[in-house]
Amino acid sequence: MAFNEEVRYAQFVMGDHSSLDFGVQIKYPFTLAHPTMDVSAVAIPGHSGDLLSRNHRFNNFTQTLNLYVRKPPGYDTWSRLATDINNWLIGDSYQFFYLSNMKEWALEAYLTQPLALEPENDLEASGSITLNCKPYMKREDGLTFSPVKVSLPIFNTEVETAEPIFHIVGKGDIRLAVNGENYYLNNIEDEIYIDSEQEWIYHHKFDENMAMHAVFPNNNFPTFHPGDNAVFIFGNYSKLEYKANWRRLA
Repeated sequence: MAFNEEVRYAQFVMGDHSSLDFGVQIKYPFTLAHPTMDVSAVAIPGHSGDLLSRNHRFNNFTQTLNLYVRKPPGYDTWSRLATDINNWLIGDSYQFFYLSNMKEWALEAYLTQPLALEPENDLEASGSITLNCKPYMKREDGLTFSPVKVSLPIFNTEVETAEPIFHIVGKGDIRLAVNGENYYLNNIEDEIYIDSEQEWIYHHKFDENMAMHAVFPNNNFPTFHPGDNAVFIFGNYSKLEYKANWRRLA
């Protein structure tokens, strides 16, 4: 298949590289897959129609991408190029996956089917990869920490509730109030992180468990619902910032 303007392409970014670094583009037509709701159907004897029970979650979904590859300079064999591409994409954890046609949104995905190239001539080849993706996409402007301005509400423009990460620098007993709910943090030494998505409380590193210092209402973590969200903090602190994790269903 020769490269021409009649065929449309898209690029993607994962980790530290763009697909263009390896001469890789996604071939159109390209359709993003969508997650399904996790629902259990229970058959009741003597009752027609199953009872549906929503499990309050969405399932991961599989995304296959058909690729066009043009061998970049410096590669003398297709096998060497395929090895470098798979070394880039293969990992043991989720990574953010950006598509050029959805610039402000990122999937969280990991590779389940590596690339096997099918050369068509000395310069061009085709192939495909398959990703396992989380059901929610993250908005790029919610993936970095921002300072909390307690005099102003934090506005969630999405229809989905966000699960933020809070970072507090302070000492002693601190109370974080989010939308009228109080989250107590006791005997803090210097800093603490509250990760609502992972439901985890830690110190400097993710594996430093600080849950014993926290008392949360009904053991729930703070969230940002659609619209205005009020955040206040009380105690001896010097910094309060948040990573919003704005999200939508894929």
